[in-house]
Amino acid sequence: MDEKMIERSDMTRFSPHGTLSITNITVFLDREFVNTQINYSSHRDDIYYFIVLLRYGCDVQHTSLVTSDEGIRKKGLLEFNYYLTLKDLPPDFVCALEVYGLRTKREHISHEVKYRLGGTLSKKQRTKFSTLKTSLGGPSAIVEPAFQLVGRLTIDINTQNRKLTLQDVMAPLEGTVVVKMKK
Repeated sequence: MDEKMIERSDMTRFSPHGTLSITNITVFLDREFVNTQINYSSHRDDIYYFIVLLRYGCDVQHTSLVTSDEGIRKKGLLEFNYYLTLKDLPPDFVCALEVYGLRTKREHISHEVKYRLGGTLSKKQRTKFSTLKTSLGGPSAIVEPAFQLVGRLTIDINTQNRKLTLQDVMAPLEGTVVVKMKK
C-alpha cells in the first residue's frame, strides 16, 4: 500500500466522526410549468411523483412521495418535510442527494368505477363505464415506466444551509433546492 493511502486511512479512522441530519428539502418547480398548470386545464393530463434519496456508501435514506399537484398548490415548491440522518460520517464524507420523478397520466375516473363499487352506480352508469375497467392499467396509463433521475447534488462538510443548484436537471424542475441540515 502507498504511504499516503495508509496515512489517509489512519487519519479517517482516528478522526472524530459525526452525524448529518437533513430536516427539510425544498425543490423548486419550473415557473413556466407551474403557470401552464394553473392557467390551462388542458395541460393537466400528466401528474408527476417525486422522491428524494440521500446516499452515502451503502446507506440510502428516502423521503415520502410528493406530487406535482402539491407543488403547484404551494406556488411551485416541492416540500419534503422528512427527517433524514446519516451517522458515523468521517470529516471528509461526500454524500449524494438525488431527486427522482415519475410522470404518469392523471386518472379521470370516478372513485366508484376505480374501486368497482357497483352498489353506488346505476345499471346504466355501470355499462357506460365498463369499457374503462379494462383500460385502467393499460399501456397508456404510465408515460415513463420508472422513476427517472431529475436532479442531483453532492453534500459534504462544507455545504451550507442555503439555495443550492441541482446538476443534471430535467423538467419540470427549475434546478434550485434548499436543504436545511445539521452537522
